[in-house]
Amino acid sequence: MIYFSILKEKVSLLAKQITTLKHGKSVLQTENAKLRKRVKNLEQQLDRVNSKGELADDTVEVLKLLFEHDGLTVSQVAGDLNMSHGVAEYHCGALRSAEMIGFPFLRTFGSENPNCMLQKGRAYLVKNGLV
Repeated sequence: MIYFSILKEKVSLLAKQITTLKHGKSVLQTENAKLRKRVKNLEQQLDRVNSKGELADDTVEVLKLLFEHDGLTVSQVAGDLNMSHGVAEYHCGALRSAEMIGFPFLRTFGSENPNCMLQKGRAYLVKNGLV
């Protein structure tokens, strides 16, 4: 009888674990679907950039933010535009590669460096009527 009670308790615990795992799986599947959608959107933006030579919409938003508030760090850009740090870093990197923003001449090691608007970035926004 005692073995039956212990076995029943273990089955109950396993059932709870299965329920918890199923819920976790559902949450992860939802998150995965959202991330896949975000990747698809970023790929489409990248295709537009590559085909037209223009900046992606989110990259333009980062550039416009830095136009208005020069010297923001990637973390500040991410917070202001409600995007992940990695996505903000991607857009800032694209702008640095295009020589539209840069780091200050004197950089502080050990802390996050500000992103400074360069003339090419200002010109892009003004010429395209984005500011």
